[in-house]
Amino acid sequence: MSTDMRPAPNGAHICFFTDSLEPSGVGVHLLNLMRWLHPERYQVSLVCPGTEGGLRLMARAARLGAEVHPLTVRNRRDRRSIDRLREFLQREAVTIFHSQVGISWEGLLGLRIAHQAGVPVRIVTEHLPYLLTHRGQVREHRETTRLADRVITVSEASRRTFLARGYPEAQSLCIHNGIDLPTARPLGEARCVREGLGLRPGAPLLLTVARMTTQKGHDLLLAAAPAILARHPQACFAWVGDGPEQARLRRRADALGLAGHVRFLGRRDDVPALLAAADLFILPSRFEGHPIAALEALAVGLPVVGTRVCGLSEAVASGESGLLVEPGHPADLAAAALDLLADSAARRRMGQAGRRCVAERFTAQAMAQRTMELYEELLREKGY
Repeated sequence: MSTDMRPAPNGAHICFFTDSLEPSGVGVHLLNLMRWLHPERYQVSLVCPGTEGGLRLMARAARLGAEVHPLTVRNRRDRRSIDRLREFLQREAVTIFHSQVGISWEGLLGLRIAHQAGVPVRIVTEHLPYLLTHRGQVREHRETTRLADRVITVSEASRRTFLARGYPEAQSLCIHNGIDLPTARPLGEARCVREGLGLRPGAPLLLTVARMTTQKGHDLLLAAAPAILARHPQACFAWVGDGPEQARLRRRADALGLAGHVRFLGRRDDVPALLAAADLFILPSRFEGHPIAALEALAVGLPVVGTRVCGLSEAVASGESGLLVEPGHPADLAAAALDLLADSAARRRMGQAGRRCVAERFTAQAMAQRTMELYEELLREKGY
């Protein structure tokens, strides 16, 4: 595994680009990809907004050996930032511009600048299904995406949403998200984590790791919680992450009398330990691309209760590595969680299946290998 991507003077120079102000899942994807790129072949740069989240991503990317450039390129009236990006791409002779898009209206300006700067290979990774509805954004996305040599989606279902809108099939391909397989956790760590949360022995720990946005459906889990607590009064819902919905969710949890059961843990550096200590992972999303948090839960043998939405159903085989229900139905979500909490043998069986699935299909190494194969294919097409 590559842990140091020192610049390869004679290799291809990749500029990873995101204009997302909070590159959470996009950031994890990028780090997993960078870690496995061949350092003797690729020089890597990252252009990213200098927001709090962007700076965290850049610090981690720099530790992997990437050259990082805090720069926000989102406003077409911001000529200074546009010129800086264009000058950087030309000065550094960037050969691959790889834009990472959280939602499809992001990244369009960066792609246009890369085209104007003459970067020979231009790639976009779309991390969510097609969601655009605003007429201007629909038109701009279609016009700008033509400037990309390839559009990667992180699930086949996401790819189909673009094809259904008439995007060229030959331009797009699916490369699933991948993660590094977890190492064994220290003995006694899970017990310490549970004690740190104030849990009594045997109390169910239901973990959710996701930004607090409408997309992720925390409100639906709040609606499901009373039915779960009626059967398991000591259950704890541990929520890792923050986001624009956090204050509203806190108020709602208080109004429902759930404040003692829902723990808002914020950002945590011990997510692997929390996963290892939990009984279930719950992700009640309204839509997804291919959620990395679900893959991380499966990889430690934690069954996933989630929704049958784009991408999540490609990560979780319902009935094999977890249970999926239709989105927007809290009663079904509660019933699925209760079924698994009542059946420890099923949880163990599903945990084993989840670990196998990630090891066979969703590793960061496999994701990076497929991405590098695409890079080399396009470089050959351009004569490099």
